[in-house]
Amino acid sequence: MTEDQPGTAHELTLRLTGVAHGGHMVSRSPEGRVVFVRHGAPGELVRVRLTDHGEDAKFWRGDVVEVLEASTDRRERHPWAAADAASAAREDRLPVGGAEFGHLTLEAQRELKRLVVAEQLDHLAGIDWRGRVAAVEDETSDGTGWRTRLHLDVADDGTAGMYPHRSNELIPITDMPLATQSIQSLAPWELSVPGAARLDIAAPANGSRPLLHVSLRPRQAPDTLAELRRRLAAWGSEHNVSVTAQSPEDREIQTWAGDPVVRETLDLPGEEPLTWRVSPPGSGRSTAMPRAPWSRPCSLPRRSGRGRPCGTSTAARACSRPPRLAPWGRRVRFSPWRAPR
Repeated sequence: MTEDQPGTAHELTLRLTGVAHGGHMVSRSPEGRVVFVRHGAPGELVRVRLTDHGEDAKFWRGDVVEVLEASTDRRERHPWAAADAASAAREDRLPVGGAEFGHLTLEAQRELKRLVVAEQLDHLAGIDWRGRVAAVEDETSDGTGWRTRLHLDVADDGTAGMYPHRSNELIPITDMPLATQSIQSLAPWELSVPGAARLDIAAPANGSRPLLHVSLRPRQAPDTLAELRRRLAAWGSEHNVSVTAQSPEDREIQTWAGDPVVRETLDLPGEEPLTWRVSPPGSGRSTAMPRAPWSRPCSLPRRSGRGRPCGTSTAARACSRPPRLAPWGRRVRFSPWRAPR
């Protein structure tokens, strides 16, 4: 529900209702148009700065810039300042993506994710799912230190950073508290990499050797690439990190230091651990996993009168397949897949 008229041409005061996919909350403008709002919580009264607000658009988008009535689930302090929408608004900058629920308690974050999954199962498959999102065993008190994958974009001058949501403004970063200690200790955001367009780093959860993959800019001068290769090969050797690279003109993955793959391990109750290799983005190689007895009975209830019987539904067929671990090269903005822990 809208509580107020906009204070400026591009700001609205909105009452947020439910949660939507992608870290958004739902509200409506004074004329009834749906507005998807990031960095809020259900029930809050907030001031929203619109980021997409075309007159002919079916819906608008915006970011919370001020909380007028806060949810009891809102934390006093965001664990990552660069992603904190409120402090970003005070500093007249945009928050980087990747921590849209960071302003909420961990319990609230898990409940919102549960609601999104439940709604999708109900809408797409007619499944009345009443499960829960469980905390991981080694979860930190503030929910940081878990990312084993990190993607950084690179500016023309070689500075690494991240893009805010739906923005072309690259923001340099100085830390990444969501990443594991292994990635934080490497601090890849401090690298100067002229000639690179993107950096992807993987630090396997089993503690094995990390890998930095460099996506090169097109048509770089040979001297520029030779210097970049020399510096990153030395950096990789110094930090025990494998380094690979690929140019748009050549699909062949170049190995500049160490091995061209990372190795992951998945522990299974009562079974031998699974170990597989993951190739860098763009290599075209799929994740290789040994065979395992994944098949198990499907226990998801089907809502009466909707969807197909559980034995033939999409969800049921998925029950007999191994967990789908997306290849590292899948095109996911900022969010390369998280490895099993």
